[in-house]
Amino acid sequence: RTWNVSVPTVQRALRTLKAEGLITGSTGKGLFVREQLAMMAVSASYLAPGPDGTWPTWKSEAAKRGMTGTQRLAYVGRVPVDDLPDDIAISGGEENVITRRRIMYLDGVPVQLADSIYPLSVAEGTPLAEPQPIPGGTPKLLAELGYQPWEYEEIVTARIPTPEEADQLQ
Repeated sequence: RTWNVSVPTVQRALRTLKAEGLITGSTGKGLFVREQLAMMAVSASYLAPGPDGTWPTWKSEAAKRGMTGTQRLAYVGRVPVDDLPDDIAISGGEENVITRRRIMYLDGVPVQLADSIYPLSVAEGTPLAEPQPIPGGTPKLLAELGYQPWEYEEIVTARIPTPEEADQLQ
């Protein structure tokens, strides 16, 4: 009544908000705005071992903040360079890259989708191209393979998720 809209309009709006992961609900309890968990991690902190010689990971960075950080691999494999977003450039004339897509969790709640993209010439034949976790993280593995970081680019975006992404973030 307050907004002068029909019940079907409200129901469609609530279905949309639920599909986008912005509200949660259960029968008999109602609908609730999803609690937002905050964790700011600076990617540069992952590029070198800490003073104790261990490499920082999502798990260790979350633990510093009293949270439990986990992740799940959603996809690992070849992706054509032409399918990459326009703001990602791969030099060297490569036609494919290895992409590692992960769903990042804090305290069991999915909070982020993260894609890491590696040139095929670097990743092929290494654990980067395998659909399994990399002990110690990819920066440690890259260093072991002789690829010391000299530059990195992190592209952070925020937008309404696609239906597939919303399913992953449920």
